[in-house]
Amino acid sequence: METYQKTVAPSEIRWGILKTPKPMRNAFPKFNALIRRNEISIEANGETTLHMYDNDDGRIRGMRSLFVRHHVFPGHLVEIEVVEPFKKYKMSFGMSQEMVYELLRELGGKATAEQVIRLILKKHPEYSLHFTVEERLDNLAHWGYVKKHAGGVWEIISERSLPIQAP
Repeated sequence: METYQKTVAPSEIRWGILKTPKPMRNAFPKFNALIRRNEISIEANGETTLHMYDNDDGRIRGMRSLFVRHHVFPGHLVEIEVVEPFKKYKMSFGMSQEMVYELLRELGGKATAEQVIRLILKKHPEYSLHFTVEERLDNLAHWGYVKKHAGGVWEIISERSLPIQAP
């Protein structure tokens, strides 16, 4: 089975869509002059929902409720697996930088990556860790939100005011 990964953009969250990566579009329903949009089935964490696939621009529509239920933020990594070409797909969601930041805040604003991982596994066992927590923390440090101290302790040094972007 084919599997593809993509990072969710802020505009996709805002509009409730998911643009399919170009190499993946061959596994989705093809353009038909009579049917411009095709219904597809998506399974995420044991829940199956129906969505419209727009042939014109390669977008899966009606994703807003799925994003909300699975706490998807900009920067989330989505893994899309083709279960049955043109009909059925499976999605899993990785951790976003924003979620790692919020979990670090929940731990008092100071913690090791291992402590953050333990909290993730406790609170969000449904998330796969495509990117390691350390990578997410490094990205947060790049943007000036956190700093790494001796002994591998990460500390929040700046309050976040906007959704965190990928570097």
